[in-house]
Amino acid sequence: GTAPGGAADVWLVRYRRGVVEVPVARGENTGRTLPHANVVHSLQRLGRWNGEATTLPLPADGGGLSTAVLVQIPGGGPILAAAAN
Repeated sequence: GTAPGGAADVWLVRYRRGVVEVPVARGENTGRTLPHANVVHSLQRLGRWNGEATTLPLPADGGGLSTAVLVQIPGGGPILAAAAN
């Protein structure tokens, strides 16, 4: 395909799959325990995609975390594609 505006950012997301119950210590939910699903532990920009086939190096294994790759319009725009393991 073609990259809108000439290029898109490629992001690596490392996250813990599942739900974690988190106790809230402050604010309007003080004293409650709230569920957080698929908590992201790291977000790293791998490079840019210009519409051409490309290969980007991946950092070493995420230490047991799940991995997703996002292709996104620069500046926090819409996500064009996503894949997860």
